[in-house]
Amino acid sequence: MKKFNKNRRCIECPLCNSKNNKTISIFNTEFISKFLIAGNEKKYLKNIWGDCIKKELCENCGLMFANPFVPGDKEYYSKAYSDEKLYPAKRWEFKETLKFLSDKKNESLLEIGSGNGAFLKKAKDLLKVNNIFSLEYSNNSIKILRDMGINAYQQDFLNFTPPQKIHNICMFQVLEHMGDIDLVIKKLHKTLEKNGFGIDSPPNT
Repeated sequence: MKKFNKNRRCIECPLCNSKNNKTISIFNTEFISKFLIAGNEKKYLKNIWGDCIKKELCENCGLMFANPFVPGDKEYYSKAYSDEKLYPAKRWEFKETLKFLSDKKNESLLEIGSGNGAFLKKAKDLLKVNNIFSLEYSNNSIKILRDMGINAYQQDFLNFTPPQKIHNICMFQVLEHMGDIDLVIKKLHKTLEKNGFGIDSPPNT
């Protein structure tokens, strides 16, 4: 099935492939760029989204998604998160995840979209993980993570080849930003050790 046209405008729901979608709201790209990109780089987002971006609802599965459905890349996150303070230092998901993993096998841990390493720092201290890996796009965050002694890679998860099978994979409010969700789920399954855990916490919108 063809989910997108050449401009990444959704023809079908990115999750269930249904064509039964309706527009909830429309946002002017020039207006919202000031809230998303440091320095208000209007031309950058306009090149990605065009003049507007729509919020649409799939009436089959209930997924709400942006249209065009364009996942952020290295350039976007380096622009949007040039300041490490923009990443939250605390999230309730961190506490719950650390509690859940406290009695699990924790020889290796991968976080996808690590930001400034707030979760991985806690995991390193509390879980005593031997091998910690991170996937992060932001130039600034990559430096911070590596300075923490974390094996940080600046690349897309689908193109990532880990040096070993991973016992636990975490991502916090990241999955909804990724394209080709079905391929992401398959890659998670392939990357995890047998009886490993994949943990995600999408926002409730």
